[in-house]
Amino acid sequence: MVAPEVQGIDLFKIANRSISGWVPSFKMGSAAAPVKLPFCSQLEERLILWLEYHPLVVGTAVVGGG
Repeated sequence: MVAPEVQGIDLFKIANRSISGWVPSFKMGSAAAPVKLPFCSQLEERLILWLEYHPLVVGTAVVGGG
């Protein structure tokens, strides 16, 4: 017997790739409660960190967020 397919969003995947971790973002949230940004690869993690600490970047936006 086959289990029925469940429709919805897998919270631990982005574009069919597993989430590797989370990076706190103080530019998107407040110092008291930073927003956690997910990343799937080491390249994405490095890009998030670069954007977070670069002085000319005001804030980051989640691409594809609804």
